[in-house]
Parts: sequence; C-alpha cells; structure tokens
Amino acid sequence: LTHFILMNDVIDMSGFPDLSDNRTEDPLVLLAWRCTRLSLLAIHGYTVWAHNLIAIARLRGSDLKVLEVTEESIDFDNGELADQDVDPVHNLIEQVSLGLGRPWHAVMDIELLSVFTEPTRHFYREMQSFSEGI
Repeated sequence: LTHFILMNDVIDMSGFPDLSDNRTEDPLVLLAWRCTRLSLLAIHGYTVWAHNLIAIARLRGSDLKVLEVTEESIDFDNGELADQDVDPVHNLIEQVSLGLGRPWHAVMDIELLSVFTEPTRHFYREMQSFSEGI
C-alpha cells in the first residue's frame, strides 16, 4: 500500500469518529508501521490524535512524501493541553516536521488537500450530490 486517503464528510455534531477509541493501538499508526512503502496519507473527517500523528511522521519519515491532515481533524489529549509552557499546536508542527525531515503544517481547508485535483473535485461534488438523495 503506497497511498491511503481516509475521508468522512458527514457532519455530526458529536464530532469526528475516533478510530483509536477504546484501543491501545491506533490503526493509522499501525498502518504507517506495516505499510513500509506508504508515500501518501491524507485524512479528513476522522479524529487524529496529535501524538499519533507524530508517531506516523517518525515511522515513515521522509519516505512519506505527502502527509495531509485537515486542521479540524487533529485533537490533543488533556496531558498535551495541560502543559502551559508549550503551545501544543506549535509542538505538533515542530515534531511532525522533525519526523518527516521537512516543514509540515496541517491543511486549513478540505478543498486544499492535494488529493483534490480538478477531476477529483468534480467527481467528489458529483458523489456528494448523488449521496444526498440516499
């Protein structure tokens, strides 16, 4: 597996689904560990814990050419937020960048994900309008 795109655009007031909920291992970290040729990982609409994002970056390093996670998908645990001396967002950006060996930042808007090339955007809009009637 070289490319993995995980997207959920269903709006739910209770928040994004958490794939690592009630588990000791996060499935995205396991994916990064097991898929040694993973070069693209894009995530939107699922909770990604900051410490797991750092682990993914460290596991795949510079071989992970594209790591795109929408800002709204990233969450921090209470321990990260309780540390008043460190800005958790700045720390996340710094640690992921270090793991990847290049500057990294979260994607601000789903439409800015590189997986949304123009043909893909058209297909995505068509699928959205189709699924509204289901």
